[in-house]
Amino acid sequence: MLANLGGKLVPSTALEALRVDQNATGYLAHVALPEGGFVIGETTGIDQITIDGTDTSVQTGVDGALRLYYRSRSQQSTYEAWRILDDTETLDFNGKIAVIGFSVNGAEKTYDTIVGPLPSGAIVSEAIDQIASDTFLVRPAWASNAEQGVLLIVGAILIILIMQTRAIWGFLFLLASISAGSYGAWFLFDTEGWLIDPTLPTIALAFIFITTAIVNRFRIEAEVRFVENQMTRRLSTSTLSKIIRRPRLLPEHGSLRNVTSLVVGLRGFNVIADRYLEDPIAYADILNRFFTPLTKTVHDRSGMVDRYMGDTLLAIWNAPLNVQNHAMKACDAALRMREQLDSLNEFLEEDAKRQNLSHIPLSVSIGVETGSAIVGNMGATQRYDYGVLGEPISIARYLRSHAIDYGPAVIVGDGFKDAVGDKFALLEVDLVSTPRHPDGWRAYALLGDSIVRASPKFRALEDGHRQLFDAYRNQRWSAARESLAHCRGLNGAIPTLYDFYEGRIRQLEKEPPGENWNGSYYAGRF
Repeated sequence: MLANLGGKLVPSTALEALRVDQNATGYLAHVALPEGGFVIGETTGIDQITIDGTDTSVQTGVDGALRLYYRSRSQQSTYEAWRILDDTETLDFNGKIAVIGFSVNGAEKTYDTIVGPLPSGAIVSEAIDQIASDTFLVRPAWASNAEQGVLLIVGAILIILIMQTRAIWGFLFLLASISAGSYGAWFLFDTEGWLIDPTLPTIALAFIFITTAIVNRFRIEAEVRFVENQMTRRLSTSTLSKIIRRPRLLPEHGSLRNVTSLVVGLRGFNVIADRYLEDPIAYADILNRFFTPLTKTVHDRSGMVDRYMGDTLLAIWNAPLNVQNHAMKACDAALRMREQLDSLNEFLEEDAKRQNLSHIPLSVSIGVETGSAIVGNMGATQRYDYGVLGEPISIARYLRSHAIDYGPAVIVGDGFKDAVGDKFALLEVDLVSTPRHPDGWRAYALLGDSIVRASPKFRALEDGHRQLFDAYRNQRWSAARESLAHCRGLNGAIPTLYDFYEGRIRQLEKEPPGENWNGSYYAGRF
C-alpha cells in the first residue's frame, strides 16, 4: 500500500483515492515492535495503515501489502466507457469512487488472479471496495510458527505411532490430522479472514509418514529375521508367530521370570554311542530319532526347547511368553516322554541283531524344577543368544543326572511340587543340601497323574516312604532297614532307590553324620 520511490513513501492508487475521497491530509503507518526489543515466534513490521483523521484503516502484512479478497466476476461492478458517453442511459456514481481503466487500441493489459485475468483498474477497485467495507485477509504474525509447531507435534506423534504400532494406525492418524488441519484453516479463513497455510505441513507430514513407514518396515524385517534366527527351532509355529508379531517380547537384557525347567537325557547311551562312533551318520540318526518326538512333545505343550547338549535336551516353560499352568504342562510333557522311546528301541534292537550284538534298551532320565530364573541375552554383544539360567535349570540338571540312582524316570524338585500342589503322584526320594540351601530341598519321583495319586497302591507306598525317611533322618538305621524291606514288598516298589539307600546307610554307619544332621545329602555347589 506504500511504495518507497527515491526515498519517499508513495501511496497506492487505492489508498490515495480513499484519502482524497475523505479530504484527509495523510497516512499513519502502524509498526508492530517487540516489547523490550526481543521477540520469539512473531515477525515484526507494518500491520496497519490508517488514513489520518478518519476511521478508515487497512490491515496489511508486515511488508505493508494488502491481500485482496477477490469477488467473483459476476459480483464485480464494471461499466463500459461507451455507456457513460451514451446519453440514453443514466448511471448514478454519486458517493462512489470510479476507477477508469487504461487501454491502448482497446487492449488493456491484464493480470492473472485467482478469479481469472483482470485489468489493473478492476484490481484497484477490488482494493478500494475491500478497504471501504473493512474486509481484510490477514496472515497473523504467528502463523508460520504455529504451522511449524503443529508440524513438529503432529510429526512426532506420527513417528511414535508408526514405530510403536502398525503403519495403518499412523496412516489413519495422518488422514485425520490433514483433514482437521485443512478444515481448521478453512474455518479461520471463512470466519476471521486469517490465512493459515496447511499445504506445507501436509506435504511434510506425508513425507514423514512415508519415510518413517519405510524405516519401520526395515526395522520390523530385521527384528523378524532376528526372532527367526533365535527361535525358529526352539518354539512351535504358533508361538513363533506371536513373537514375530511382537518382536520386543524378546528382552535385550536379562530379566527375572518364574519358569519351569525340564532336562531329559538317555540312560545307557554311552554303550550305544561306543558302537556307533565310527558311523557318524547312524550316530546322528539315533539322536535325531530321540530328540524329534521329544521336541514335538515340548512344542505341543507351549514349551521352548532351549538347547540340545549331547544326548540331553533342555526345555523351558513360561519363557519368552507367559504360559498358564506352565509347571503342569511340563509335568505332562515329562510323563509323555517316558513313553516315546519304543520306536527308537525297536530300531536299536533290529540294528543290534544285524550286527550280532546284544540289545541294550534305552530309557530316559528327566529332571524338572520350577523357580525364578534369569532370561535374556546369554551370548555376546556381537552375537545375541537368548537363554535361561538360574537355580531351576541347575537343579533340573542335577535331578536328571541322579535319576538313575533314584530309579524312576522323572525326578522333580521342591519348587515344582509347590507349583502343582496335589495334582500329581509325587513320592519323596531325597533331601539334598547345597551351600545356598543348607537345610536342604526335597526331591520327588513323579509316578503319575491325580488318578495314580488317589490309588491305594500309591497311598501305601507314600506311607512306607514316610516311615523310611523318618527313621533314616533320625539315624535309626535298623528301623530304616525294616522300612526298606517293607517298601520292597509293596506294589509299585522302587528297588533301585532302596538299593541306593542301603548303600547310604552302610556308609553312614561307618561315618556317623553327627547329632545335628537333618538327613540331607550334601551335594556341594552345582
